[in-house]
Amino acid sequence: MVTTVRLGGIRPRADVIGCGCLLAMLAAIVLSTTGAVSTGPCLLIAAGIVAAVAVGVPRTSLLRADEQGLALVLLAVPRRYAWQDVRGLAVEVGEEPETGAHRAVVRLRLADRPAGRGGRHRGPLLAVLGLTEDDRTRGIERRELAELFALFGGRGLPVDRPDLANAVLAAHGLPALPA
Repeated sequence: MVTTVRLGGIRPRADVIGCGCLLAMLAAIVLSTTGAVSTGPCLLIAAGIVAAVAVGVPRTSLLRADEQGLALVLLAVPRRYAWQDVRGLAVEVGEEPETGAHRAVVRLRLADRPAGRGGRHRGPLLAVLGLTEDDRTRGIERRELAELFALFGGRGLPVDRPDLANAVLAAHGLPALPA
């Protein structure tokens, strides 16, 4: 059985916009240096590329689970992880230095990537969850985040902050993580 969780709505959009801007800038440079189009149409083409990437790419960010393992699809490029290499979800709670907003960053915990300096995990980024000032869920989390926690709970894989995961699961009427 294959389970698919869409990550587009729970990942930061700034990553997507940055990729779109880079692609648009490269296209603008190529089009303007070759003389294929003048400046006005070149800028319109670049704006169209940014818009297409911003709208399309979040729909292609997926996490697929099957009997063999996980396939993380980001920017339409799949990366497979066998179940024996997956150690669970690393959930790091903190405050953004620039804005002071509280958030939880959810990363895939892998066997070959131990925590780095400061205890931060370096696995692939799966989601960012906004929190209240006392580091609790807001109760308005997206269904995709609940599906992500349910997937790992169903496989018996640990989640660093089960209190946060259980609050998200409860908000969507899903069963809590196993003890």
